[in-house]
Amino acid sequence: GIDNLQFALPLFTQLVVVATPALLMTAMFTNSPRQTLILRPPPWLAAAAAVLLAVLLHPAVQVLQTGVMKLYPLGDEIVKALVGVEKALKHGPILAVLLVVAALPAICEELAFRGFILSGLRHTGHKWRAIVITAVFFGLTHAILQQSITACLVGVVLGYLAVQTGSILPCMVFHFCHNGLAVLTTRITPDLLDRVPALQVLLAPARDGPGYVYRTPVVVLGGLAALAILYWFSRLQYVKSPEEELQESIDRGSQPDDQAWAAQA
Repeated sequence: GIDNLQFALPLFTQLVVVATPALLMTAMFTNSPRQTLILRPPPWLAAAAAVLLAVLLHPAVQVLQTGVMKLYPLGDEIVKALVGVEKALKHGPILAVLLVVAALPAICEELAFRGFILSGLRHTGHKWRAIVITAVFFGLTHAILQQSITACLVGVVLGYLAVQTGSILPCMVFHFCHNGLAVLTTRITPDLLDRVPALQVLLAPARDGPGYVYRTPVVVLGGLAALAILYWFSRLQYVKSPEEELQESIDRGSQPDDQAWAAQA
């Protein structure tokens, strides 16, 4: 059987360490918790687009994670510590695993990072600075460096979705699908591939270890399609914070002076 501690610790971490402080600080220090946590309906099709984006981007993220692991191999102690986690992912009850690995992080981490932290940082008036700093914090919460690098880059995508849609829902949907796919790919077996031949078009046996990886055409085509989805998100008219509007006004006001100085030079 799977040790219940493998599920109890992530449950405690997500609910008590991640979500509770963010929710308490939101209630204590903000006038509108709903606005701070961007708990509003997203634009039409945004949630569906977030699902599609997560699916299309997952092969490229897997390749990135593999590359990071090759550049920075895990130490023997970390590998031993992860044995129990890998066992739980592959052999634990699928619904329990998806709850702990996909559903809870999608809710708790998004409320904390794309809700409380990102909303607070946007008061500096710089959208991209807020997105990147939030992503760095998000990456640092992943204890293993190799995971932190990938999580940081995924965090940039999540922050962009939050800003462009003005809603945390697409972020939660993307996060759940991304983590859920990671769980499901660990459960691919030769028997499953024989029973579902369509999977053989997507996956191939890993060359340097156990498990399966996405085929190169799937990674490339998925990445290109993901860029198209991100372009669709970029066309959405997002709601600027008052500080962002002020910063844009300042930037526009300084442009004529800069241009005049350049002309004199």
